Amino acid sequence: FEQTADYVDNMLDSFQHLICGSFRRNAPFLKDLDVVVLCVKEGDLTELCERVALVGWIESGGDRNITAKINNIQVDFKICTDPSVWGATILHFTGSKANNIMMRKIAKTKGMKLSEYGLEKDGKIIAGKTEEEIYKMLEIQFVKPSER
Repeated sequence: FEQTADYVDNMLDSFQHLICGSFRRNAPFLKDLDVVVLCVKEGDLTELCERVALVGWIESGGDRNITAKINNIQVDFKICTDPSVWGATILHFTGSKANNIMMRKIAKTKGMKLSEYGLEKDGKIIAGKTEEEIYKMLEIQFVKPSER
């Protein structure tokens, strides 16, 4: 996985991106790689698809995600189109599932809603640019990905 992660990092050198999921959490067992990619300019998604197609086999895709096989490893590319919710997107796709559920419950008790699209209150995004910003708005201590 490490070699494929390095390969993906190099392939996406001109994109803001982060390998999330189990890889980012340093989980002992990995089944795939989850990569969040920021695509904000016209043509970014097309360029991303072209790069992935050059190095792997695209199994499915859309305007929010692409699933590919690179070096016989499933790589799921999650597309973030808004830099103001980058932190919410990487928080969601880093997980763990239990951490996401716990944070959403905390948000709900405070009259908020947390998703990969940001932390909302009264229908307005109030945080999402960074993970730390979300933790701060929820008034809880930041948890490192490896401890989630």
